[in-house]
Amino acid sequence: MSNLNVRYGLLFFAAIVFQLTLVKYIQVYNWRPDLILIVLVSFSLRKGPNAGMTAGFVTGLLQDLLSTHFLGLTALSKTIAGFLAGSLAGKFSRKTEFLHYLTAAWVEES
Repeated sequence: MSNLNVRYGLLFFAAIVFQLTLVKYIQVYNWRPDLILIVLVSFSLRKGPNAGMTAGFVTGLLQDLLSTHFLGLTALSKTIAGFLAGSLAGKFSRKTEFLHYLTAAWVEES
């Protein structure tokens, strides 16, 4: 397992913890950031669509199990987001890496 995968694993874990505990207190005009989606898009842009789909499904399923959402709904949406972001992998050069984070700045309606 590479060092990058370990770092992303820790980022996903921290994003899940913060998303389920602290983000409910951060609200701007009824919008809340989706930290898991931000990490997922960044991961998918680096690793590609297959890794993005897998990470999206796993993190979405964990988020479903730890929240009151319908089981599988968040897993499906995160899987699709991971695939779409991963399909953009390789389209950006290292000079435009800030676009990864700009793309990852999506928010979900609360």
